[in-house]
Amino acid sequence: MSRTDDKIKEIERELFELKKVKRLVANAEIDKDRWGNERFYSVSVNDKADSVDFHHSCGCCPGAALYARPYLKVEGTKIYTDPRYFTIGYGNEFGFGGDEQDGWEEKMREKNISEEVIKKTREYLDDNKPGYDDEEDEDEDCYDKY
Repeated sequence: MSRTDDKIKEIERELFELKKVKRLVANAEIDKDRWGNERFYSVSVNDKADSVDFHHSCGCCPGAALYARPYLKVEGTKIYTDPRYFTIGYGNEFGFGGDEQDGWEEKMREKNISEEVIKKTREYLDDNKPGYDDEEDEDEDCYDKY
């Protein structure tokens, strides 16, 4: 098979996916982030979203914003809410975990995001509270073991 044939198949798959999403969620749109990742989104899934992706706005900056991206999986395709993400915190620049953004729950509720997503977001934040590596304490603990 030639590269041209491969490209035709790729475009046909994309077209099939686009038509499927529009059939399932008529008002779905496409968002493209700064890295070229495309995501479907629609306000009509806000109250139905049952899952959430978490990621930082930047992979190299330790204090980058932490985003929650609620979505509903429809026939194997993620349809994100509108708005497409919520800032729920910031990375801890001096350790691990992150600092929680005030008011994220209210912002989600204002946009009619499901309570299930809000609960999962709260659990994520509780499981990733900021902490600090203290090398001096670690070294002292090491000697206490012997």
